[in-house]
Amino acid sequence: MTNFLYDRTALLPRISLREPRRAVGKSTYEAMLAGAIFGYRGLVREILGRIVGEQFPKTRLHVVATGGYAKLIARQLPEVEAVHENLTLEGLRLVGCMNERP
Repeated sequence: MTNFLYDRTALLPRISLREPRRAVGKSTYEAMLAGAIFGYRGLVREILGRIVGEQFPKTRLHVVATGGYAKLIARQLPEVEAVHENLTLEGLRLVGCMNERP
């Protein structure tokens, strides 16, 4: 998620994603970490809100977070009911099994 910043700039540090201590970092590293985590959570929250408002205004949706950082991002998102980090891979495996030739 943040490798692009490190790879494409001369001085920005490589960061390991974890829960930030504060929204405003006291160093470049802390600021990048807060921006990555809180920014991505905000992005997810906004997209979910718009999808629900536009497509499912009267329906209760069950939201599942997937992917490698799903647990970290979903931790502070009450909209997310479950985290399943390997859901996409499991779906591909099932499709592959269904298409196997005897």
